Amino acid sequence: MRHFTGLSSFDETLPTGDGVLEAGLRVDTAAIHAQFEQWLRGRKMISADAVLRIS
Repeated sequence: MRHFTGLSSFDETLPTGDGVLEAGLRVDTAAIHAQFEQWLRGRKMISADAVLRIS
């Protein structure tokens, strides 16, 4: 995912399906949530009222 986002926090993540991203155990889910949400909204890929869920 770093290839798409340019953010090093995505080094240990991998898109595995439509709307699914798997991450390694060293990934800070709170940081990923904030950065990915900002990245998606900045590119108008999700609407302002959409909810990004990290689990």
